[in-house]
Amino acid sequence: MSGTEARLKQDGSEDRTRRRSRRLAWIMGLLTLVVCGGLVVLAEAAVRYREANRSGVPGNVPSAFYRHNRLRTALVRNLDYYGWFRLNAHGLRGPEIDLETAPGTFRILAVGASTTFETQVTGDALTWPARLEHWLEAERPGSAVEVLNAGVPGYTVFDNIIRLQMELFQFRPDLILLLSGHNDVSCGIQGRRTVSGDRPAQVLPEGRLTTWLQQRSELYNKVKSRLAAIRFSRSGARPAVAERMETDGPQLPPRPQPLRCGEDQYRRDVTSFVALAESLGTEVALVQALHVSGSDATQEPDTAIQSIWRNARPYVEPDSALRMHVRYRGILEEVAAERGVLFIPTGSFGIVGPELYGYRDPMHFNDEGADRMGREMARVLIERGLVPAAGRAVAQEEASGPPAEPR
Repeated sequence: MSGTEARLKQDGSEDRTRRRSRRLAWIMGLLTLVVCGGLVVLAEAAVRYREANRSGVPGNVPSAFYRHNRLRTALVRNLDYYGWFRLNAHGLRGPEIDLETAPGTFRILAVGASTTFETQVTGDALTWPARLEHWLEAERPGSAVEVLNAGVPGYTVFDNIIRLQMELFQFRPDLILLLSGHNDVSCGIQGRRTVSGDRPAQVLPEGRLTTWLQQRSELYNKVKSRLAAIRFSRSGARPAVAERMETDGPQLPPRPQPLRCGEDQYRRDVTSFVALAESLGTEVALVQALHVSGSDATQEPDTAIQSIWRNARPYVEPDSALRMHVRYRGILEEVAAERGVLFIPTGSFGIVGPELYGYRDPMHFNDEGADRMGREMARVLIERGLVPAAGRAVAQEEASGPPAEPR
């Protein structure tokens, strides 16, 4: 065999080897994709099975939200979250309802955030708005009362102004209960409403794949939410303004500038919400936010409860957060007096201590705490004469005629 023939034979052998290597690489790549895809499908199925069969309340439910063109996020309509809660066609927690109030029915709209939506109770009928309806009917036999749960986790008063203008006005409630404070306090402490930069509050566009995953993958939503929670827990570098408040003592001294801005914004938002509701012909009551330490507490001596607060708000010392809540309570009371609406203090409700709240949660009621909230709220509304007795609602409706169109 000549040298040329030997080289050609060697080159052909090398070509066959390279082709076999490429085929093997393609096969291994395909097998890897199949295995990875199978693992993802199994993980997705496992997450869904866990959500449907978990022993505790699913406080983290990112797939219940979608990006909204006016509000940052909103609740998905017509959603049954594995039997834990239901969102009706109007985005409210609970059963389906008609936009028009039934004749003779007194309609109450509970507006707020996660402490109204109730992320730590075990069923729709156990939220405090649902228990309020139960206790009002129990205390007013023969009366027709309807309480709608319009809470959306994460919302501030500002968000609820937009929502009231966009959609909540359609329910024509006789009374709005605005429970606010927790998210607004957080915004004030963290300065999240601060305007800065050339494109403040910019929302970056999301790709089609991200949108598809958000709508269809429980696994993707859970992983993304968990990563966000980890970043949140690592935000424990306490702001200087919070430390300053912590050392100022319980006398509630003058606030640092960033906190004053948050409080001023809260005052404007609550005032605007009340004015908008009144322009729609609806009565409003402002409800003081509740928490595990007691609504009017300025210090928390229990180290176990301090740990609960630090778990929920790693960016501020517990006593600083408590004093902020007291300040925001004062703002609610002042706005109520200025606008001539009812302020409902909750310090006397007795919903204090971790046994009435979710596990390691300083703000969200468990079933027992929600029931007590509903019962105490019913007592206050009846004592203040805000809920008509049996038979009065029909007479009032016949006297006033059909409801007026919103202005």
